[in-house]
Amino acid sequence: RQFVKELSEHDFSENDALMMVIGSHGHVGGICAWPNPGEDEKSGPVALREEIFSLFQPPLHGTGTKASQTLVGKPKLFLIDACRSPKGAEGTITCVEDPLRPAVGPEARGVFDGLKARDDYNPPIAPDGTPVTRYSDFCFGYATVPFNEAGLTQGAKASHNRSLFLSSFAEQLRDRPHSPF
Repeated sequence: RQFVKELSEHDFSENDALMMVIGSHGHVGGICAWPNPGEDEKSGPVALREEIFSLFQPPLHGTGTKASQTLVGKPKLFLIDACRSPKGAEGTITCVEDPLRPAVGPEARGVFDGLKARDDYNPPIAPDGTPVTRYSDFCFGYATVPFNEAGLTQGAKASHNRSLFLSSFAEQLRDRPHSPF
């Protein structure tokens, strides 16, 4: 959480894009955070939409983070290499947390600000009269679909296992960067 918070206060004026790779244990809509230095227990859960994605998006009201101000109109890619299995086997899943689907309810916030099907979107207007892009420049890549586990290769030793998702992505960028994914 601290790393992402610090990153959200970075000035990206001189950068063309943001690509964040998140590798963790996870569940639908969230991940577990690794321990802070000197701690043994992992923290979490960390809600992807509310605690990570929204820090890089201009808010409807107020100034937002430095990153959200300086990344307007620039691609923001989030690659999430984590399982998306249900939260707790004991509960009933009523909705899939998906950054590409609007949140619902009066507390809705994050990437879609509570838009519902067939709602017109009226972008916020900057002081200079131009529309402020809030979410058309986000790209989310997940290692798996909701309610599934992410895949690993099976190496000779557990330390040789690697992510099927990230290794394929890295291979594509390294060997065929101009080819379609």
